Amino acid sequence: MTVHKPEPLKKGATIGVVAPAGCIDEASLKAGTEAIRAYGYRVELAQSIGGRNGFLAGSAEQGRNQEG
Repeated sequence: MTVHKPEPLKKGATIGVVAPAGCIDEASLKAGTEAIRAYGYRVELAQSIGGRNGFLAGSAEQGRNQEG
């Protein structure tokens, strides 16, 4: 089996952050996005990143309506 490795991201590239299943902790999200930016990347958060529906990250409808 051949392993294909993508080219490394270049500084200034955008990294998208989503929470497709569980709720996120705001402090962890902040720490994670700061770490990504410290490496020289831009961060784009999904529209529903802070969504909550019980223990899930928003409703099933919100998940279906995500762009990407």
